[in-house]
Amino acid sequence: LTAALRSGNGMLSLAAVARALTLPTGFKNRYKRLNRFLDNRLFDPEGVTEGLFGVLLGAGKTPTTIPVILDQSTIGPVQLLMAGVPLAGRVLPLSLMTFTYEQIQTQPERTKSQNFIERVFVLRVLEAAPAWLKLCFVLDRGYARVSLMRELLEQRRTLFIVRVPRKVVIERRKRGTPTRCPIGALTTPNGVPKR
Repeated sequence: LTAALRSGNGMLSLAAVARALTLPTGFKNRYKRLNRFLDNRLFDPEGVTEGLFGVLLGAGKTPTTIPVILDQSTIGPVQLLMAGVPLAGRVLPLSLMTFTYEQIQTQPERTKSQNFIERVFVLRVLEAAPAWLKLCFVLDRGYARVSLMRELLEQRRTLFIVRVPRKVVIERRKRGTPTRCPIGALTTPNGVPKR
C-alpha cells in the first residue's frame, strides 16, 4: 500500500491514502472521512495492538510462542518505538509508540526517562497479547538493562533474546567469583541456548 501510493519525492500524503480506500464514494467524501477519523481525539493508535494480534495470527487458540521484534527509529525529532511480528520474510507492525526528547523533559520526575517509556511500551504489548500466546522479545543491546530483564523474567508468558556484538563486556560468575569478560569469549556449542 505505502510503496504504491508514494508521490515522486517519496512522501505519503493523506490524499494518496484516501484515493486507495475502497469505499463506494467519491474521492472528496473518502478524503473527508479519513481526515475526520484521524482527527478524532478518541482514536488511540496504541489501542489497536490487541486487534492486530488477531489479524496477524488468526483466531486459533493453540498455545504457541512467537517472536516479537522491538526496534527504535528516528524520524526527524520524533522517536518511534515499534514492535513487529516476522511473517513471510517481512516484519509486520504490531504496535507503535512515538515520543520526543522534549516531551520526556516535561514529564513528572518519576516518568522523566526513555527507559520508563520503553518499559511501558513492552508491557502494553505483553498486555495486548492473547492469554494463550507466549512472546519471545528480540531486543538489541539498547534494551539490555538489568531492571527490564528482571521484569521480563518475572512474566510467565515472556522470553527474550538480546542481540549484542561479540565485544560487549558482561559480568558472570566463574567458580563463585564474579568476573568480567567479552560475550564472544563464552564457549557454547552451536544450537545450544545458554543463560
